[in-house]
Amino acid sequence: MSAAARAFRWYREPVAWLGAAVLATAIGGCISLIRTASRHVDAELPEPVAHRARMQVSAQRLSATLPSHARLARDGGRLVVQAQAAHQAPASLQLLFWTTRAEHDVMLQLQRQSDGSYAAPLPPLPPQDMHVRIDTPQRDDALVGEWPLGATLAELREPRR
Repeated sequence: MSAAARAFRWYREPVAWLGAAVLATAIGGCISLIRTASRHVDAELPEPVAHRARMQVSAQRLSATLPSHARLARDGGRLVVQAQAAHQAPASLQLLFWTTRAEHDVMLQLQRQSDGSYAAPLPPLPPQDMHVRIDTPQRDDALVGEWPLGATLAELREPRR
């Protein structure tokens, strides 16, 4: 029997095996991506991802209008921020509850009270852990923290640099 008369055997071709390997690798990668995405929802991200997701302020602050530490508390139907009084405290602060999905973000304006604290009505929040960021109106100073599901108190600090 001559070589031309033999039947074509695809499994003896290296290109066929290369194509099968590429296809298997792509399918395996997709399955791995789906498993990782379904395990880590919103605020429960692996540390490297969570670290990059944190909002940061620049190391060179334009002004230090907020203290280095504050406490965010739920007081009935209100949110109250208590901090040591700063000599140039702004009349209002912006409070942002955020996750990795923008549609879950909640922004509030906190107004300064006569006792030096800041307060605003508590809006409905998504049922999940959230990050918290308080900014001055000019966004030149910030405090950040975590607001776990069902929390009534959170400690806010300057962002890591």
